[in-house]
Amino acid sequence: QVLDTEGVSRYRSWTPKTGDSLIEVRRDVRDILHLPQVVQAISVGKFNLTFKSMVPLWDEQQRLLGIVEVVSHVAPLVKQLKRIHGVDSVVLVEKRFRGQVTKAQTGIFVND
Repeated sequence: QVLDTEGVSRYRSWTPKTGDSLIEVRRDVRDILHLPQVVQAISVGKFNLTFKSMVPLWDEQQRLLGIVEVVSHVAPLVKQLKRIHGVDSVVLVEKRFRGQVTKAQTGIFVND
């Protein structure tokens, strides 16, 4: 995903939807625009656990041009571990995230 200096999405690789502001819905976007620096995180989303990296982009005069965000889902990595190495994996998140993971692929929750 590519964001401009106002937090508006200008490109997404997974959907043609663009032009929406993420400032109000994502604190991490507000934070990186306020203090531009590389941010890496593990995040719990609606579907699963993801690895995220956000990198500010600068021009030659060191003016902020925008942000590039890369998100990688854990599920494909789990599948590759099984296919290539025969390793069965279990991805766990804290119980407080139960209400957030609403579209998990397996839909299996152990003790909530």
